Amino acid sequence: MKKVKFILFLLNFLVVYAFAQEVQITGEVRSSSGSLLHGVTIINNSNKKVLGATNQQGQFNIRVNVNTKLLFRAVGYNNLYVDVVAGKTRYNVVLEEAAMEIEETVVVGYQARKRETLTGSAVTISGKEIQDVPVANFTDLLQGKVAGMNVQLNNGTPGMRGSVAIRGISTLNVQGSGDDAFLTPTSPLYVIDGVPIDEGTNYEYGFQTAGPGISPIAMIPVEDIEDITVLKDAQATALYGSKGAYGVILVTTKRGKSKVPIVQYVGQTFLNTPPNLRKVLGGVLERRSRVNQILQNDTSYNAALQLINNTPMLADSLNPYYNNSTDWQSYFYRTTLNTSHSVNISGGDNTFNYKIAPSYYNERGILENTGFTRYSVPMNMQYRPSDRYRMFVNLSPSLAKNSTGSGNAFRQSGVANSANSSSLLPPPSLFSGSMDALAALSMKNDNKTRKFKFSTGDGIFSIQGL
Repeated sequence: MKKVKFILFLLNFLVVYAFAQEVQITGEVRSSSGSLLHGVTIINNSNKKVLGATNQQGQFNIRVNVNTKLLFRAVGYNNLYVDVVAGKTRYNVVLEEAAMEIEETVVVGYQARKRETLTGSAVTISGKEIQDVPVANFTDLLQGKVAGMNVQLNNGTPGMRGSVAIRGISTLNVQGSGDDAFLTPTSPLYVIDGVPIDEGTNYEYGFQTAGPGISPIAMIPVEDIEDITVLKDAQATALYGSKGAYGVILVTTKRGKSKVPIVQYVGQTFLNTPPNLRKVLGGVLERRSRVNQILQNDTSYNAALQLINNTPMLADSLNPYYNNSTDWQSYFYRTTLNTSHSVNISGGDNTFNYKIAPSYYNERGILENTGFTRYSVPMNMQYRPSDRYRMFVNLSPSLAKNSTGSGNAFRQSGVANSANSSSLLPPPSLFSGSMDALAALSMKNDNKTRKFKFSTGDGIFSIQGL
């Protein structure tokens, strides 16, 4: 009897040893597409102990007991269970990609609320408040109407893009260098009838010379705007993500509201006048001022006289520009007469409505050779037979032509490059005589006037009463 018990104990020990035998296994883990996966966690499914993970090449090397069930787990892939059997030391594992879906999730982006219950920072401007002011870009009219909103026009060319900042500039990134340096645009996101338009990208701005280009917002006629809503706080980011980081401006255009067709015409004529310009000296006043500066600041009277005599526009009394009083500003600035015409044809009700509004806008800038001309035909149509079905079509073909003057409309390069431009120029040709032929030089001072008399090879020239 004792021998039988001993034999049974021995057999039981051998069976337990066989099940508890530890082996070293290796292998690799791939995805269903065949690519090697690294960072796949290998877990003992019985005790939930982590045994290891795959390396950068998708390989693994672990020690585990025979008959253990392994769990292979990776983010984005379905879990896979593998049994370790005796006599097998190499395992090639393939994980299937997991198709993860979100069920019964509703994202509410925007909800209409009454003004009394609205907690966010939003400002609504009616189209009636701005429709009587003719401008090429409606953002020019928002200055002073929205708290914390700063609109700056960097140049006088109509239709050009200005800088719009809501609640200050959040970034100060400078691009370019020297005279061509400019701040990275931080303009808000524009949403026109539900269509986002990022004014800061994919449009011509001419930033290579620190000057802005034409704005896509200038394609919208002011007469066609129903209302403008400016979102300034975190709700702008919540609705439109990172694109709304600098604020969002929602623009709604007009639609048909009357069962009887309505035809409306708006014509405007307006005058642009330049601001007060600098007062400048011209002709003889400029000449006297320059001669006086030389006489008072040169090292000596001899050096002053030599410099004056070497400058024909100062020394030659017969210079045709001697009495010229040309104000060069008058050649660059001008008063312009501009026009705007629009026709609005609309009609319909809540079930079906339509609108077509062809318009023409022409504005000449106060800077010579600058201007903006726009032809646009915005139109829309809405069909809504029930609350569950709505079809809306919006087309806004536009054609614009702009003139930026000499340069990029920001720095009028090529126009009076020298800050010391003179009304006396161009002077006549130089004297045929030479200062080396100077024969005599005499100076006489008295209490009233200072007289200078010197002679050259061509005769005697005097400056008196300066």
